[in-house]
Amino acid sequence: VAYLNKGITINLRDERAERERNETFCYQGGLAEFVETCCILDPDAKAFSRDLYEAYQNWCFQVDLKPSSRVCFFRTLRKQGYDLQDIRPGTPPNQHRGVGGLGLL
Repeated sequence: VAYLNKGITINLRDERAERERNETFCYQGGLAEFVETCCILDPDAKAFSRDLYEAYQNWCFQVDLKPSSRVCFFRTLRKQGYDLQDIRPGTPPNQHRGVGGLGLL
């Protein structure tokens, strides 16, 4: 979760193991930064899910981050409070899933 939110640091301590284990996760960029950098938030904007996720993967590669899975990416977009609508496949040629309210720059 820390990699999705600026300024958050999460410290985890596992005291169950023989040796105590500590891990720290810090923000290094993430979904909010991708949206700010590569997207436009507009009720009339639309993007195919495939194109949006591919742009996210490319952006992660450019900034040296490991991308989330496709499912996690879209789930987290919604959890972050972006007002998005599902665009369901229709009749040809509109047979691709998409997102309304968010477009690519």
